[in-house]
Amino acid sequence: MPSVITLTSDFGLCDGYVASMKGVILGVSPQATIVDISHLIKPQDIYQAAFVLGTTVRYFPPETVHLVVVDPGVGTERPALIVKTTLGCFITPDNGSLSYVLKPYLVSPLPVKSSVSVRTGFKDEIALEVIKVTKSGFLQSDISNTFHGRDIFAPLAAYLSLGRKPAEFGDEAETIEMLPLSSPQKNADGSLTGHIIHIDNFGNLISDI
Repeated sequence: MPSVITLTSDFGLCDGYVASMKGVILGVSPQATIVDISHLIKPQDIYQAAFVLGTTVRYFPPETVHLVVVDPGVGTERPALIVKTTLGCFITPDNGSLSYVLKPYLVSPLPVKSSVSVRTGFKDEIALEVIKVTKSGFLQSDISNTFHGRDIFAPLAAYLSLGRKPAEFGDEAETIEMLPLSSPQKNADGSLTGHIIHIDNFGNLISDI
């Protein structure tokens, strides 16, 4: 039985982009179970994608494959990554979209966007393995400069859900991009000053406290 595959993107729902990715996945793995986390992320809003993913992942089985495509750098030299952890396997551009997933496992907090060492920057309990995708044999034959979600990430998700190992698709990456995420400030009187980090669909304000 293939592992569950989740999809998170900023593609919206009025075009055929999401369906195209699902079609590619089903072409490789016809029995795949595909769950949409969200396709209504604001265009190119990596922070929102990271937050939505980070608040959702823990409810899925640890063998789940999570595909994340919010990719302002599509068509550039930014790497495509497969990130294996104890929480699941993630396929994503190297742009910080896993920041909320990985934040609890950082050895040190980050004041600015940083390339964090895979070997020394994270606690051992997350069992982090990061692969930079370099092998094209598993991908679509004609890769679009603007639709890596369909041509690169979707076939990778399908093969990984069938039990292929991340190392089959590329080489170990030394670093992974992480976004700086706010934390509450402790005041002299013992109180905390927090920051609004997300507003949900009902208008609820979510803070970092």
